[in-house]
Amino acid sequence: MDGGILKRFDARYEIPDALSVIHEIAGMYRHPHLAFKEYISNSVDNRVVIVSRQDPASGKIKKIMMSLIDAVKNKEQIIEEIPEGIIVSINKSQRTISIQDDGFGLSPEEVDAIPRSIGTSRSKGIEGIIGGKAFGLFSFVSCGANQMLWVTKKFGSTSEQYTLCRMRKDESLPDITVRNVEGLKLIGVNPFAHGSRIILSGFEEEQIERYFTPAQIVDLTSGMFSPLIRSGTIKAGVGYEAKSQKDIIVPSRTYKGELVLEEQLEVEFEEGGQAKKGKLDVLLYLNPRGTVEKVALYNKGVRVTESLTHIDDLDCEPWNTGKLSGEVNPSFLTLVPARDAPRRDTNRYKAFVQAVRKYESRLSQIIKDAKVTEEKHESEEFGKEFLRTIDEVFREVADEYPVLVEGRNGDDLQKVKAGGKERASARMGGERQQPVKAPGRRVYFHDEEGEARVVRRARKIISSAYNLEFVDFDLGKENLMSELDTTFKVIRINTAHGNYKSALEVSGKDKKPLRRYEALLISKEAATGEFKRAVDENLIPPSDIHILTEMTAAFYQRGIRLKGLDR
Repeated sequence: MDGGILKRFDARYEIPDALSVIHEIAGMYRHPHLAFKEYISNSVDNRVVIVSRQDPASGKIKKIMMSLIDAVKNKEQIIEEIPEGIIVSINKSQRTISIQDDGFGLSPEEVDAIPRSIGTSRSKGIEGIIGGKAFGLFSFVSCGANQMLWVTKKFGSTSEQYTLCRMRKDESLPDITVRNVEGLKLIGVNPFAHGSRIILSGFEEEQIERYFTPAQIVDLTSGMFSPLIRSGTIKAGVGYEAKSQKDIIVPSRTYKGELVLEEQLEVEFEEGGQAKKGKLDVLLYLNPRGTVEKVALYNKGVRVTESLTHIDDLDCEPWNTGKLSGEVNPSFLTLVPARDAPRRDTNRYKAFVQAVRKYESRLSQIIKDAKVTEEKHESEEFGKEFLRTIDEVFREVADEYPVLVEGRNGDDLQKVKAGGKERASARMGGERQQPVKAPGRRVYFHDEEGEARVVRRARKIISSAYNLEFVDFDLGKENLMSELDTTFKVIRINTAHGNYKSALEVSGKDKKPLRRYEALLISKEAATGEFKRAVDENLIPPSDIHILTEMTAAFYQRGIRLKGLDR
């Protein structure tokens, strides 16, 4: 035959008004990306696996290579999956996108049978594969293309022959032919050893720019096939055709936060009066500060929906907290034709929901514990900042009550006399008199009879003098809101106290009520510590309680004003 065509099939769809049905099928997809994923999914279905089969004659075990779809259909024992390479290439000038895989490929007869089975119950007996009714072949229309060309060659084929299936948007019959290498080259397709090449053509340039740049396809492929990429089942690359740049290798999806769950369950369900089993892989991360994190639902490694909460039965905590991300990947769900939701009227779906719900109590507690830990961490960070704020306030308080800082090295005021060079000696065990220096000033020496003068900026006496702990107080102290450990200089805030919990409950995102409550307790305990120190050093009598009251008020009121918490 002409043009390297060796054979042409009398291909047809065994459905009435095929053109209308084709356009109806194409309309199933809500987004071009959902339609595009069908072609990669088909490649994944047709990847090469190794099965173990017993020879009836000899009884020996043989290893045979076949496609995943055939292995599942024939209920073979799969012992190994060969990693599959998938390359997506974009040609902007010709406005085409191609998907090339090195899977098992199909024979001419198998290709001819597919259009005839569209819309039929082809999925019977092959529930282990991703597709079912061959609807995905028509997804090129929803991608924005006018035509789909599918070129395939079966693994192990000794002839240099390729099967081509061409479908057009406005044609009711597919064109299926068998071509040799010359015929393949005539239509601009390079030969390959085995697998399939899908070429989508007739895009508008704007459609490619909007939906199918390499970066967008990488993100799409990473998200849609993350479990398969992570396991090494597929290795995908994306790039521009006929350009010198290397293809971008598609990574598996990464998630924020801490890994909190990674396990595989065996799920049992009944179907057709028979007990069956499937696998459920769960990979979950916790981001305590998250508000929009999502756990995606996959099926056999291909994403069904980006969030479990899109399923009514799972639109609840902990899945809707926005703090969990990751993947829930069963191997046994039956999907609706568009493959963007599970069928709810099956025992498979019921078993899946029951299995997922078993995690809810455990994960909710993990989230609760993490929230408490995160809140304590945020409180500790705020407490440290507020102590540094009190440093600024303390300088003002020191001016008002200089007795509180008198005689302390490094403070604002000391009784000093001006001097020149240091004369004191350290001989015979004597201590050398230490000068107090201020940049750009003379040297001052401490003198009990001297005059109180400003010698340099005060050191951060409050923030460096105390540590903070936010803890639940033990029995016997549960009624205390806070305490000062004078031995270890620790200010402790009781996070189990009712007032603390109330402040936390009424706090919004800015946590202002809680922060004001914490600031008050820190101010009180820091003022108490400074007052006690002054009393112990005989700087003030214990009866001058008004100094403690006024210092507490100054620390708190001026501190929250400086932190912007007074409004």
